[in-house]
Amino acid sequence: MAILNSVAEFLPEIVAWRRDIHAHPELGFDIPRTSAFVAERLREFGCDAVALDDANDAGFADAGRDGVAA
Repeated sequence: MAILNSVAEFLPEIVAWRRDIHAHPELGFDIPRTSAFVAERLREFGCDAVALDDANDAGFADAGRDGVAA
């Protein structure tokens, strides 16, 4: 339950993110604001944010071990 308690601390912030994204709707794959928002959150979490294209971002984090987790 420690993980759930840790996540629960972020709930108000996560809800605010959802409300912000929904307050600024973008359609189809034309989502520059949402994409930038997600990339910035990934950077805040210490991930290397990479824009794959205009609508998709990926975040990479070093877990200190070899291999890939998806």
